[in-house]
Amino acid sequence: IGYTFRAVSSTNTDDSQLPDIPLFVTAFSANHFQEGLCQMKNFHKYTTKDYPRSRFLFYDLGLTKDQRLSVSVR
Repeated sequence: IGYTFRAVSSTNTDDSQLPDIPLFVTAFSANHFQEGLCQMKNFHKYTTKDYPRSRFLFYDLGLTKDQRLSVSVR
């Protein structure tokens, strides 16, 4: 799977202005927890081999305490 990263801006940008380390950002809540886990699994499966220094950031939009603990970085 190939990924193309483009900056979204109102001004013209070129690829030299993009960061070297991609940051993936998402959010999910308790009722979409399983989908969020699949997204995290796919990120690790497909992205980290091509971009080993990439980062995955997710926002908690209402996870339960148990869900939050299961995805916490240890």
